Amino acid sequence: MKVLGCDPGKKGAIALISGSELVHVFDMPVVALKKGTKVCCHTLNDHLAALFYEHGPIDVAVLETVHATPQMGVTSAFDFGRSSGVVEMALVARGLRLEQVQPAAWKKALGLDANKNSSLALARAKWPGSDAFSLQKHEGRAEAALIAEWARRNGL
Repeated sequence: MKVLGCDPGKKGAIALISGSELVHVFDMPVVALKKGTKVCCHTLNDHLAALFYEHGPIDVAVLETVHATPQMGVTSAFDFGRSSGVVEMALVARGLRLEQVQPAAWKKALGLDANKNSSLALARAKWPGSDAFSLQKHEGRAEAALIAEWARRNGL
């Protein structure tokens, strides 16, 4: 079973697992603006096309559900929602079966707390031969891979 896990933020990532093997992971592609960055829908589409070409059909994509928080400013909340929408549309446009999961649900099931360092540690332990999680900034990669692992364990 091939599962695509998606952490949709600008610092997020997309990871593909086949069975329990980590097959591919990439950071969410972003483009620089005059002020800040945004997820680049064209590059994301190209990355997904390359995944399909290289690895064949994917059974399911699991997207982490995101919500604005009171701590976010209006612009940040809008950007966060936009990023998630871009990822969701790219997955649906590729014809993937899409499931969504709350962060608290998959993290609880895997014994994690909200601390992203916990996600990095678990991903490093689960896939010790991979260098995909070697840096602190790879927390989005770790979470994307673990979302895919959660989906695999739950038979999605």
